[in-house]
Amino acid sequence: MNKDLRIVFVLFPRITQLDFTGPHEVLWRAPDARCVLASSAGGRIQADGGLAFDTVPIADVDGCELLLVPGGYGTLDAMADAHLLAQMRRLAAGARHVVSVCTGSLLLGAAGSWLNLTDPWSAAFIFGLEGLAWLVCGALVLRHYLRSTRPLAGEDLDE
Repeated sequence: MNKDLRIVFVLFPRITQLDFTGPHEVLWRAPDARCVLASSAGGRIQADGGLAFDTVPIADVDGCELLLVPGGYGTLDAMADAHLLAQMRRLAAGARHVVSVCTGSLLLGAAGSWLNLTDPWSAAFIFGLEGLAWLVCGALVLRHYLRSTRPLAGEDLDE
């Protein structure tokens, strides 16, 4: 019997579209994959480039095998959303894999991440030193947590 591979993408206003759609383009092709787009309250979420995505309320998602958190300029606002953070903690506790792309690692940290998943790109984002971010590339595997940085925007998560 096939079991769905439920992949939950945590979206928030002003995500960087590529941080979400890059991994989505790879992961939706996995056998038995079922991708769920979730946000704090559900509804339409607009990326910082103008594209919009329909989401379900994250509280309505009962579990997942893979939780993926993209980054973007809305990360700081999302870090202040106590409901979103609590639901991310709940889903991460039962997930087989927890994945972040770029500043999504900061959001995982704000959710009480079990590890400090910040990276130089995230620090550069916070402190306005974006030029430094391009020095970082690749994926970090630590227990069941994965972190990806630009310019691959999550497409390097198979490493």
